[in-house]
Amino acid sequence: MEIFRRLGLNNCVKDIRFKRDYGLSMVYCTSIKTHFLGRIPYPSLENEPPYPGSPETKWRCSQIFLNPMLEERVEACHQIDYRKMRQFERIEDNGDEVVVHVRDLKTDTVSELRATAF
Repeated sequence: MEIFRRLGLNNCVKDIRFKRDYGLSMVYCTSIKTHFLGRIPYPSLENEPPYPGSPETKWRCSQIFLNPMLEERVEACHQIDYRKMRQFERIEDNGDEVVVHVRDLKTDTVSELRATAF
């Protein structure tokens, strides 16, 4: 949450609802309906004590909800050239310039991304 706060996204993460009273203990069994091995108690978010070193508290947000929110924010930022379905192929360091070759997995074409040192 501290990183999200620094990026200005802490409230976006908190808007992704997760029941704050939902117990988060971990249970270990030999299978879903057989022998119980043990439990590691883990408090719900509402019972989690605040951390004195940060204005943020712990927050839980499933990846299936977090990723779309992050993707939406990245796509809305005009300073980011966001490309999906790409695979890194290789990199060339030419001293004052770096060239990255990436493959578009939909079209199977390779393109170059260039960056110069400043």
